[in-house]
Amino acid sequence: MGEVAQIFLADGRPFRDIAADIVRLAGGQVREAYVRADRVPVELVEGPAGTFCAVEPNIFSNPPGPPPEEHAVFDGYPAMVEFWQPNKDYDRLAEVARRVFDALTHAPGAQPALLAWDLGDALAAFLPAEGVHEFPDGTATTAEDRHLWEPWAAPRA
Repeated sequence: MGEVAQIFLADGRPFRDIAADIVRLAGGQVREAYVRADRVPVELVEGPAGTFCAVEPNIFSNPPGPPPEEHAVFDGYPAMVEFWQPNKDYDRLAEVARRVFDALTHAPGAQPALLAWDLGDALAAFLPAEGVHEFPDGTATTAEDRHLWEPWAAPRA
């Protein structure tokens, strides 16, 4: 199992606004001392076993125009929320990331979203007109499983 989870969002709003939604919908607080223009960290669970996330640009997206064999499910999402758990409680990490994904995708005005594990496994996707889709276990985020994720992925820019 990997060490991080991601929610990719097709949301062009400022990262601080997305972080505010996470705090409002899932609880926690923005870690003001660590905010930068391109990264807004949020502490989701208080105490030494806390789970953290940061809203930041999706730096893993392929630029427009690569050949189809290089496409990844997360290419159409400009924003990413990356989750980590310092105590390496990966079950808790997965639980918290899923809770935030569910909160964001059930909120009014929800934008397309993708829940992934360690960039390698696509877990679930949300499209406003379709709702949430759960991917089969082991669905790769890469072109090898494109037939599974393409109908549920946000359109590429």
